[in-house]
Amino acid sequence: MKLCWLDIRNCGAMTDAVRAEAVHQRIDAIVAADPADLEGLPPTVTKVLMPGAAGLPADLGAADIVIVDANRPQDYAALAARPNGVRVGRYVAVTDPASLELACRCAGTDDWTVLDFRDPTKIPLEIVLALGPSGDRTDEVAAGLSAADPRVRTVRNPTGRTPQGLNLAIGASRHAVVARVDGHAQLPTDYLRTAVELLERTEADNVGGLMWAEGVTDVEKAIARAMTSKLGVGNARFHVGGEEGPAETVYLGVFRRTALDRVGGYDEVFARAQDWEMNYRIRSTGGLVWFSPLLRVTYRPRPSLGEGCPRRPSRTRPRTTVPASERG
Repeated sequence: MKLCWLDIRNCGAMTDAVRAEAVHQRIDAIVAADPADLEGLPPTVTKVLMPGAAGLPADLGAADIVIVDANRPQDYAALAARPNGVRVGRYVAVTDPASLELACRCAGTDDWTVLDFRDPTKIPLEIVLALGPSGDRTDEVAAGLSAADPRVRTVRNPTGRTPQGLNLAIGASRHAVVARVDGHAQLPTDYLRTAVELLERTEADNVGGLMWAEGVTDVEKAIARAMTSKLGVGNARFHVGGEEGPAETVYLGVFRRTALDRVGGYDEVFARAQDWEMNYRIRSTGGLVWFSPLLRVTYRPRPSLGEGCPRRPSRTRPRTTVPASERG
């Protein structure tokens, strides 16, 4: 469901005129910082109070919905404790991995979430979400993000398999550089800018870095320790770190589209290790895959040993037929 909210917080002397025209145009909701600006609106218009950093006023007036800054949890708690039945939501400015995680939590629990996506890298950006079958609110949240931000688009991945989802997302994207981001990954704010600079400096077809597992719960921390140990995952640089330079494969990857077109994308036969196999084809066709520890991505392990470990036995299967000269 798409709704049209009109923000009149910065209209100044034009507030009354803009508000009257919004009612005439049958806008779904009007957003104001001052409860007085919501008075007198007809019941067909949802009245949204968004006071911002100033905090909650003593009287919410006619507000149907109150949106508070997620960085002011005291306001959210105060509203939740009021018996007047006003609906509550939160505003999050998404500027880094921590605020993105906060935005996802709010979108998963609140009836209303206002997200402000800011691109700190200043790189022209589009986000394509490949959505597999889901029994939670993933589709609903993704649809809301897409409706709110024209840079966000979705594609259906009915198989739910990773290589199919990646190829569908790549096919729906348009830019000359394609960055893969998985669900458990949290990118640093300078990730895309650093990756583009590395592509230009090294003339590589794919650059990537370190998959650095960090847990929150005790179980996640234990899994993370195994995932960053040579005993647990071997000595690949993208797991345990190392010097910058050519590599067989890297974590995630930021690709030149020309390289993806040249090799035909991910091989959908490979349920596992499809990234390693595609990087082999990139190298086999004259391309360069480049590892840099500057591209350190936080990875959130799965929350239980049962979810975190089922894929390990399949890693013992041969990945592909590779000449001995190519083996590290």
